[in-house]
Amino acid sequence: MAASMGISSLVLETDALTVKTALEGDDYRLSSLGGLIAEAKHLMASEFVMCKVSFCPRVCNKLAHELAAVGCKLPSSSHAIWDDVPQFLEELVTSDSAGAEE
Repeated sequence: MAASMGISSLVLETDALTVKTALEGDDYRLSSLGGLIAEAKHLMASEFVMCKVSFCPRVCNKLAHELAAVGCKLPSSSHAIWDDVPQFLEELVTSDSAGAEE
């Protein structure tokens, strides 16, 4: 979807260190998910000028989980659009920032 929107640089953030390792190396090519990993790596290389995989510890990503939950509750053809940052998101950013400093 990002490529179809014309995005050329992508930062993929995950709280799963195994996912980061798999996308950056070849250790998982023979695993049961090797084909899926290879396809993801191919898309990252062919569709984006720059693609970086970043690891963020789970303690620091309450915001990502909440946004994913909001997205899951939307009908498949809908999008969430806010004119301003909702208060609950500001509170989660503050919480995640505090967790990163621990």
